[in-house]
Amino acid sequence: AGCIQYDNSSNFLRFFVNGANERLRIDSSGRVTKPYTPAFLAYHHSYDVNYGPNATLPYMHTLYNTGNHYNTSNSTFTAPVAGRYLFSANANGNYTSGYSGIPRAYWKINGGNVGNNIHLRGSDATHDGLEQRSQTVIFNLAANDTVKIVVGQNQWDLFGANSFTGYLIG
Repeated sequence: AGCIQYDNSSNFLRFFVNGANERLRIDSSGRVTKPYTPAFLAYHHSYDVNYGPNATLPYMHTLYNTGNHYNTSNSTFTAPVAGRYLFSANANGNYTSGYSGIPRAYWKINGGNVGNNIHLRGSDATHDGLEQRSQTVIFNLAANDTVKIVVGQNQWDLFGANSFTGYLIG
């Protein structure tokens, strides 16, 4: 069962589920906060590392990880509830002649490429080169769906300025 409570001391209207779990708060200015909404910002080490085909791009540190649904050991987000999620990532396409094809890093949901193979794409150039790429996407996920980014072709380079973020938007 749910309940609504007004907190006179801090001018908050709070919504609870099962009497104890606050799910939503509205302050006197109308700002809505949701303390249990999953959100994360993960990033790479400060030093450069190259990753080749089939490697998951590892964003192994978090600045925040509300709900702990982002796993730093396998760089994978697991949706705790069904909904629409916004994700953003940046990495560096690092074309090298040691691998074939244009650098591509694919968004994977439950291990499979997302429809139309949505991906980060590096330079078309046939010379060595490092180019920063970023992409923001919105995915409809079911509870327990997983999201990560995997190198598809050539190689990608990550360093401390590269990040992977996600947030439940509805």
